[in-house]
Amino acid sequence: MADQTRHRGCAIPRRRRHGPGGPLDPAHAATGAGPAGRDRHGIVFPKGTPAPIVARFNAALNKVLGDKAVANDLESKGVTARPGTPAALQAAVQKDIPYWGAIAKSVGATGE
Repeated sequence: MADQTRHRGCAIPRRRRHGPGGPLDPAHAATGAGPAGRDRHGIVFPKGTPAPIVARFNAALNKVLGDKAVANDLESKGVTARPGTPAALQAAVQKDIPYWGAIAKSVGATGE
């Protein structure tokens, strides 16, 4: 739990606790506050990176993420490996922009 004299707690909406032995606080979803979401992690390249380089890296990353030992280790930390394609990541991010953009606008958040 956050020390309220020095820190403020921040809940991350999740459908489940953060891995075995994770935080002692109840899962955010159990509070009924906000949607239960999931973290998204991805790797991006600078615009103009040749497609063969991106494809080669993506294939290697998917191979690692598909390894049972790696997937189990990540799962023990509350992360579910989801190998995929650059197009799928881009589509997911584009889908998230209106949702999170509306939230940012509603609280007056701006980019710096």
